[in-house]
Amino acid sequence: MTVAGVDEIGMGPFAGPAVAAAVILAPLTIIDGLADSKLLSPKCREKLFAAPCGAALGAHAVVIGIGQTEAKEVDRLNIY
Repeated sequence: MTVAGVDEIGMGPFAGPAVAAAVILAPLTIIDGLADSKLLSPKCREKLFAAPCGAALGAHAVVIGIGQTEAKEVDRLNIY
């Protein structure tokens, strides 16, 4: 079974887009500090994604998917 971690930003956008990302990590991967992005500082988020020496999220990702929709579409369709 494959499991993707998913997170979003902009659930209640007034002027900007809503963005969601999904990541599937290599099997048995554990990344210290990885949590809901809203619980992490911007510095910690950047470190998790860009850290050298194989500790980065991107280094262990099998696939990363990103989607975006504009506020008008959220208003028309609903965020859910």
